[in-house]
Amino acid sequence: MDFVPVIAVIRELLLNGKPVTVPGLGTFEVRYHPAQILSESGYLLPPSGKAVLDPDRSADDGFLEEQIAEQLGYPKEESRRIVDAFCEAIRAQLAGKEPLLFEGIGTITADHKGRVSFVPAAGLSFLPDAYGLTPFRMEGIRRAGK
Repeated sequence: MDFVPVIAVIRELLLNGKPVTVPGLGTFEVRYHPAQILSESGYLLPPSGKAVLDPDRSADDGFLEEQIAEQLGYPKEESRRIVDAFCEAIRAQLAGKEPLLFEGIGTITADHKGRVSFVPAAGLSFLPDAYGLTPFRMEGIRRAGK
């Protein structure tokens, strides 16, 4: 089964600032990171929203199922089957110790004890207001005449 549309729904919800629980895996949400000045290198990092995964919040709240039905146009029963199959595929891949790529979100892995970890996609921000802003190097400020 092709799960690309499910991942696209999750990504769209994150872009809209909505947390998404993937049953049995955890809840994806966006955490705001303010702009930073790296004084040693002189770089300014713009504000960003980074995806995080909280594996302790994995109880099914039905939200993903509802959003798949709404955004992809499936009947509720079919969206339930899609979510169940999606979660089963995730469990199987992580049980095999294979990294799981959520395209445009990040990569999920599980260690030998089954603990889940998440690494967000590099350079990706889920903060729509900062879209297109990239880090830049600042030159020193000089006073006129000096």
